[in-house]
Amino acid sequence: MKEKIPVSIIIPTKNEQLHLPRLLESIENQTVQPVDIIVSDAGSKDGTVEIAKEHSVKVVKGGMPSVGRNKGAQQSSGEILLFMDADTYFLKENDLKEIYEKFQEGKYDIASCYFKTEESSIFTQGLLNFLKWFATRKYNPVLKSDFGAFLIIRKDPFDRVNGFNEELLMMEDTDIVQRLIRFGYVHGIINKKIGVSLSLEKRGKKKSLSWKMVLGVILGYFSILLTSMKFTRNFAYKLNQTALNLHGELGGVIDFDSPYSPDDRSQGYPIDVDRKTRRFWEIFVGFFSWFFILLPIILAVFRLETIFVIYIAFLVAYWFMRTLKFVIGVAIGYRRYRREIEIDWMDKIKEKYPKEFEKLKFTYLCPVYAEGLDILEPSFEAFANSDVGADKIDVVFAIEEKKEDFQKKNFEYLRKKFGSKFRSMCYYVHPAGIPGEVAGVKGGNINWAARHYVKDIEAEGENIEEYLVVTCDSDLRPHEKYLSAVAYKYFENGKERDNYYYASALHTFSNNIWEVPHIIRVQSNMLTLVLLYTWVMDKKQVIPFKGEEVYIRDTFSSYIVNLKTLKKFKFWDPEIANDDTAFYCNAMVRSKGTFKSQEVYIPTYNDAVQNKTYWKSHVSYYKQQHRWGWGSINVPTTYAALAHEKGDFPFWRKLVIFKYLFETQIWYLSIAFVLTFGLALMGMINPSYNFTAYSYNLAQLMSLVFIFITLLNIPLIIYRRKILSVPEEWKWWRHILDFAEIIFITINMLTFGFIPYIQAKTELMLGLTSFKRNFYVTEKVKKNTQESS
Repeated sequence: MKEKIPVSIIIPTKNEQLHLPRLLESIENQTVQPVDIIVSDAGSKDGTVEIAKEHSVKVVKGGMPSVGRNKGAQQSSGEILLFMDADTYFLKENDLKEIYEKFQEGKYDIASCYFKTEESSIFTQGLLNFLKWFATRKYNPVLKSDFGAFLIIRKDPFDRVNGFNEELLMMEDTDIVQRLIRFGYVHGIINKKIGVSLSLEKRGKKKSLSWKMVLGVILGYFSILLTSMKFTRNFAYKLNQTALNLHGELGGVIDFDSPYSPDDRSQGYPIDVDRKTRRFWEIFVGFFSWFFILLPIILAVFRLETIFVIYIAFLVAYWFMRTLKFVIGVAIGYRRYRREIEIDWMDKIKEKYPKEFEKLKFTYLCPVYAEGLDILEPSFEAFANSDVGADKIDVVFAIEEKKEDFQKKNFEYLRKKFGSKFRSMCYYVHPAGIPGEVAGVKGGNINWAARHYVKDIEAEGENIEEYLVVTCDSDLRPHEKYLSAVAYKYFENGKERDNYYYASALHTFSNNIWEVPHIIRVQSNMLTLVLLYTWVMDKKQVIPFKGEEVYIRDTFSSYIVNLKTLKKFKFWDPEIANDDTAFYCNAMVRSKGTFKSQEVYIPTYNDAVQNKTYWKSHVSYYKQQHRWGWGSINVPTTYAALAHEKGDFPFWRKLVIFKYLFETQIWYLSIAFVLTFGLALMGMINPSYNFTAYSYNLAQLMSLVFIFITLLNIPLIIYRRKILSVPEEWKWWRHILDFAEIIFITINMLTFGFIPYIQAKTELMLGLTSFKRNFYVTEKVKKNTQESS
């Protein structure tokens, strides 16, 4: 019995009866055997499938090469995937063993081998191997890649980049190598040769590889590189057509300029903004974030004690005033909540806007990954119970392709239960691996679904201006008055109503808030209060001496916007790692700073981060915060767009937007760190500071102010307990602990509220925007359940 190694060999085929027997026999003759051999067949008309079955290998339904490879990978059980074209084969009996051992020794994530051709021309073989060698050199970072009919890839990296790009007809091997390299995975060439037939005998020809065909490969290779940048894509397509004309099957890609991304943007930036400008703004964000964090050290090194004291005193005053405003804002917000929750919004609508409401419709856009019915069913129940009437609501179920089968079953269950209540229910499946899209955020999914939905209802003659689209996470459950309150305020805004987005000022996490770990609960509750405060106190800014208002309350998680407005602003951009705040930034740029926000004080109920164990919950929380930290991409993209916009975009509006993003996305992150460690750092680096009057007086002042700030947390907790009722079964000591959890606010601000954010900004500064394309999908786990997302 031959030893088995954890390798799955995947062979995409179509009419390969002349070559497949030799490959399968060469595998059978190896001294070690793979755990499985999978032939992914694209509807062969010859004896390919019969030959595969004679050799007792698994046969699955394939497609074009990239599709076939992915289908085979889905059925594999090995930790390592070995993709071999049917016209390749092992030359010696110990090839597979040696390749496997060298792959492990080199700690590669993806690798290939050199070729040994059947042709008599040594030059042809030498040319292909030289190109393969050149493409992997360390001094060739721009063109670094690989190509070939033989690729060995670890399963985990393969899954993380969503496998081969199924939009590509050819050169999918070059594409996946480039993507893996950009993600930082280790690539190499194993010093072994694999047999390959480059003749065309399988196509009924005897012609050997020619100069034109080799040139076609080279041009196709460069066309792949150039399509990664939008401003060179038109040239790349022309180059690609030349490659196709020279040899249509060895060179070439299809036009994969996604029609589902804004046509005037590239990775969030205006299309004609050059790379140097992009990098300037990305470095700007990271540089100033680190500058403010390290400012105490800088001032200590240069012995600028006076400037240090002035800056710290300013931060103390700022923090004190902001905390005081925070408490006042929450108090006002709570009173508005109590007032609005008592209003019968439907009566007000019927009395004042009956005709407008008759035409109005809602679209509930529900993006899903792997959420189970324990998450989805309560959300659908809440929307079905809305006082506007479920018959006013279209449900659009946005499914990710990787979980298609699972979510289609969920959809069928939900349609059976709620289909007779809602106006309509439909789903769209978002394909995995669309070139340029960021994975792990819902932007690509909702963008795909919304674009297809709009196209479909417009084809039916519907007026999309009569639709309000609700975008939110799948765990959101709205209060029954939420949609009616939004509808009323939508009508109240008159002719400008479509230039607003609408949201709840009370974004609570009450679905599971008492089940999650302490620090996650404290952060989630604090986020609820912060959002409430910002709607009351920081909704807009007035331009001095002009009286003009600029609305700066950005979109977060869930909001409602007119469907025509969504289309006007080109939906969402799936090429950046953010979809909620990004929508606000995009809208402000496209509206020349006139886009507005309108809140309602009717709550929505959401899930806080929770996983199956205490430790996994914190890991999930960190990964979520890191993804949120990458929301910083909105700063360079918006700054670049503001600089790019000319004409009727007033300078003062641009300045307000610039200041808001700088304060909230760059400077604000450093405050807690500097106030906590600033004095200690100054004293350690500049010991003479410890003997100044500044040292004693500033420390005393900070102590008094921070005691007062801590006491201000008590009314915040009281208001929070009024908004989110605590469990009735709590004993007296648990109520005391609830107040004692104040300490976790500071801990969170210095850990989960700081480290993942500065990590993201640093990655942005280092230029990983083009490479950081796959993010963690926050798992949604209910207590005592196993289904997650």
